Amino acid sequence: MDGRDMTEGKLRNLQERFHSGALSRRQFVEAAGLLLGATGLATLGDVGILPRVVHAAAPTRTPLLKVGFWSEPGVLDPVFTTRYQTLDVVCNFFEGLFADGAKYSPQPMLAASYEASKDGKLVTIGLRKGVTFHNGKEMTSADVLASLKRWAAIGANGTIAAKRIDEIKARDKHTITVAFNKATGLFPTYLALPDASIMPEEVANAAGKQAMKDMIGTGPFKFVEHLPDRHIKGVRFENYAARSDEPDGMAGKKTAWFDEVRWLITNEAAVRADGLATGEYDFAGILSWSSYPRLKADPNLALHLTKPYEWLAIHLNKKQGMFTNLKMRKAIQKIVNLEPANRAAFQSPEFYRLDPGITSRETAMYSEAGKELFNRPNPDEAKALLKEAGYKGEPVVWMTNKESQANYDLALTFKGQLEAAGMTVDLQVMDTPTLRSRREKPELWNAFITGHPAQQHPVMHVFLNERWPGWWVNERKDKLVDAILSEGDPKKAYALVEELQRLVYDDVALVKTGEYFILHGARKGLKGYASMLRPFFYNVWME
Repeated sequence: MDGRDMTEGKLRNLQERFHSGALSRRQFVEAAGLLLGATGLATLGDVGILPRVVHAAAPTRTPLLKVGFWSEPGVLDPVFTTRYQTLDVVCNFFEGLFADGAKYSPQPMLAASYEASKDGKLVTIGLRKGVTFHNGKEMTSADVLASLKRWAAIGANGTIAAKRIDEIKARDKHTITVAFNKATGLFPTYLALPDASIMPEEVANAAGKQAMKDMIGTGPFKFVEHLPDRHIKGVRFENYAARSDEPDGMAGKKTAWFDEVRWLITNEAAVRADGLATGEYDFAGILSWSSYPRLKADPNLALHLTKPYEWLAIHLNKKQGMFTNLKMRKAIQKIVNLEPANRAAFQSPEFYRLDPGITSRETAMYSEAGKELFNRPNPDEAKALLKEAGYKGEPVVWMTNKESQANYDLALTFKGQLEAAGMTVDLQVMDTPTLRSRREKPELWNAFITGHPAQQHPVMHVFLNERWPGWWVNERKDKLVDAILSEGDPKKAYALVEELQRLVYDDVALVKTGEYFILHGARKGLKGYASMLRPFFYNVWME
C-alpha cells in the first residue's frame, strides 16, 4: 500500500467517525488538515473523497441548542407523572422497549424481537445487546424486569395493563417473558408509552412508588442538571447504542448532533416568541396563535404546527344530576355549534380541525364512525329533547379556567348557545388545581372541558374508565374495550374501534368540540425537526 492509499484510508476512517458523531466538524477538519495540509483539505470535495462532508445539507455536530421551554416540569420521572412538561423533556433521555413511529404505531426500540403465543397469553421479548445506560452499565433483563414491575405498580398506563398481567420474568440475560390472564394483542402499544421507560434495576428499585432521584436512561442525550424555573441541561451520550434501521418518528436510528441541549424555562409565550425572533432561542415551543402572523413573516424563522396534538370535549356528569338522563346529553349534542366556538378559541382554521375521530386522521385507527352526530346543531330538536327530559331551567354548573384561554373561550361560547336554547348556565371560573379537585365530587358540577391526546390509541383514553370524572358506565363499552385489548389482528381490532367510537356518540359519553394544534418555532438553520407530539432533538441539527 502506497502513501496515497494510506492517506485516503485514514481520511475515510475520519469520515466514518465524523458521520457517526464520534468527531465534531471542527475535530474532523483539524485532523484532515494534519494529513493533507490546507491546500489538500480545500480540494477534498473536488476529488470526491469526502462528498458528504462538504455538502451543505449534511448534518454536523453543534455545541449547543437553546430551547425556549414553556413550563417548569417539576419531576423528570416519566413513570411517576403524565405531565406533558415532563414528558416533552425526558423523551430525549429515556427509551422503552417500543417507541412510536411517525404514524404513531409501535416500533421496536430497546426490544430486538417480540413473539406472541398463538393464544395471545404469553409474549417473549428479546432485548438488544450492547445497550448502555448513562451510568455506563449494560442493560440486561434484570433492569427491564425491575422497570416494568415499577411501571405496572405506578405508571398511568402500566396500572391498567397490570390487570391483565399474571407474571413478568427474566428468562435469561437478554430475554423476558410476560404472561397474561387473557389475550393482550395491544401490549406493544402500551410498551411504546412514556411510562414504560427503562432504567437501571437499582434506580427503579430505589424509587419504588416515589419520583426517582437519578435520571438515568439509555437515550441519545443524558441528563446533567435541573435548576427549577431556570433550566434543564442534557448532553450528548457519547456511548449511545443506536439502532441500525432508518429513523422513523421516535423510533429507528437516533443521532445526537448537539453537544448540549438546554431547555430554558420561560413561562410567557410572548417572551419565547421575542427570544426566537432575536436568536436568544434556537427553538421555542407552545407559542401564542396571535403571534403567528408576525413570526410567519420573519424570513429567519421556520414555524411548525404539531398535528395531531389534542382534541377537546365537553364532559358531562353522568353519575349525578341532570345529565344522568340520556335525552339531556343528546340535547347538548344538538345545541353546540362548533365552528363559531372554535373560531373564537383558536382564531384561525389553521389551528383547529372539526373531525369526529376519537383518534386523529394521521393514525391507523382513525374512524369517522358517528359523524352523523358530530357538529349537527339543531335547536328545534334540542328544545324537544329538553322538554321530553323534563328540564325546568335548572342551572348547568359549568367549571372552567382561564389558564387555558381556549378552554375558557369555548366554554363562554357554549354558554351563550345553551342559553339561546332556553337553558340556564352557571359558568364557574377557577384555577386548574381547584377544577381538578372539584371534578372528583359529582355533587359540585355538571360539565367541564378537557383535552385528550389526539394520536393516542382509542382504547387508551381515560374517559373509558368509569371511575374517571364523567363516570361513563356502559356494559357494551367494557366488552368492546376488553375485546380490542385482546385482539391481535389489526383489521378485526379496527372494526371493534369503529363500534366503540359509534357508541361514544350514541350514548353521548362526551361531546367532542374539536381538535387543535400547537405552534412551535425554530431558527431557519434548524434541520430535521419532526413535528410529533413530543419535541425531541435527536436526528436534528443546526445547518
